[in-house]
Amino acid sequence: GKIPAAAGIAARYFFGLPGNPISTMVTFALFVRPLLAALAGERNWQPSFVMARLSQQVHNVAGLTRFLPARLERGFDHTDNTAALPEPTVTPIPWQGSGDVAANARANAYIVAPEDETCLAAGSYVRILLLDL
Repeated sequence: GKIPAAAGIAARYFFGLPGNPISTMVTFALFVRPLLAALAGERNWQPSFVMARLSQQVHNVAGLTRFLPARLERGFDHTDNTAALPEPTVTPIPWQGSGDVAANARANAYIVAPEDETCLAAGSYVRILLLDL
C-alpha cells in the first residue's frame, strides 16, 4: 500500500506479505522486489521468467496458479543426431506445502503451474520464475 505525502512528509510504502515462507518469497519476488527496484531507479525491475522443459509430470490444483519449488538446469537435447543443443530443464522439488523451508532452500526457481491446467506433462515447456538470490 501507499500512505500519501502530507504535511512535509514524503509518501511511504508498506507491504503485507503472507505468513508461510514460500508464499512470502514468491510474493516478494513478484511484487515487492520490483517496486523497490523501480523506486531505486533501476531500469530492468520486472521479475525474471524463462521457459524450460519439464523433466517429470506435475499435478496441479484446478483454479489456482501455483508456484512450485524447482531446480532449473541447463541440459542437452539429444533428439537431433547432428548436434546437442543446450536446453534448460526444470525438475520440481518434492515439498510439503508453502511452509516447507528445506525444500525451498534446494530451489533456484519456481515452476508456474497455471490455474487452468491440472497436469503438466513431462517434456512440455513451462514458465519458470527465476530466484534472484
